Amino acid sequence: MRSVRVVRADGVVVQASGESEADLFWAMRGGGGGSFGVATEFEVEAVALRTIHVLGWRWPIGAGDAALARFHQLIESGAMARNAVAAVVFNVDTGAVAPGCVGVVFSTGTLAEADFAKSQLIGRGGVACVPGSEFAYDAATPACNPNEPTGFAYFKAKSSILYAPPAPDTGATLAQWFAARIADPRFALNEYSTAAFISLHGAVADVAADATAFPHRRALSEVQFLGYWNTPSPAKEAANLDWLRGMYADVAPRLSGGGSGCYVNYADDELPDSDWPGLYYGANYPRLQAIKRAVDPADFFHGRQSVRV
Repeated sequence: MRSVRVVRADGVVVQASGESEADLFWAMRGGGGGSFGVATEFEVEAVALRTIHVLGWRWPIGAGDAALARFHQLIESGAMARNAVAAVVFNVDTGAVAPGCVGVVFSTGTLAEADFAKSQLIGRGGVACVPGSEFAYDAATPACNPNEPTGFAYFKAKSSILYAPPAPDTGATLAQWFAARIADPRFALNEYSTAAFISLHGAVADVAADATAFPHRRALSEVQFLGYWNTPSPAKEAANLDWLRGMYADVAPRLSGGGSGCYVNYADDELPDSDWPGLYYGANYPRLQAIKRAVDPADFFHGRQSVRV
């Protein structure tokens, strides 16, 4: 982002950039929504469009812990290519009768480079995949997944940031929670759920932790916990929330060996008020508060997890 036009609480319109309103510009890059003003225009730096090679496969669900260990070993050692992002995804796919463990590589390099990144995870030194389970497609963005289930009306999200590899039983624990969801009569087989570990390295780590409001530059990965449902009923919502809360309470402590964090893009209003500022923003939160006091001292822009004055 090069600049952003912001309407402040006092009605003044400012153009925030590295040269003007620099503190506000800093806060608007990762400082969460609903705290500093109304953004009406963004200027972003254009980058060359590159095809993303997406290569995927399935691991046996019993290999989940080994897959997580190999995945984090590659990130921690710096062996994972800068032009590749990898993911380890535990899920209950639509219609599934058993939990799954899926590996995916997203690469902007050549197809040979994408294949190499894949081989690091499932080839020599990696964890063998299920025979015949491999798939591939090209996309304009990582979100363009032709195999992803669609049409869900409701969801709840939680997140974790990992600074060290997870506890060695994390995969087995996740498998138990997804198996329990399948066995629970409150859930339909067409209701998708997932816990996705996504690598953080390369360009993310090139930026200092205090260069923007987003502090988790040295983290190894982030995890997205998601549960979806279609029926707008209190019973269906309660079932999904109970399952997601239980899984998160069981799994999250296994992910905090090297420090903890959460991703503000998956804002979770169930995080305690004493915790979410540090989990989202780390040591950057006091500066965010100082900027908040400067641009919105009356706290006009206020929400459940807006920056406090």
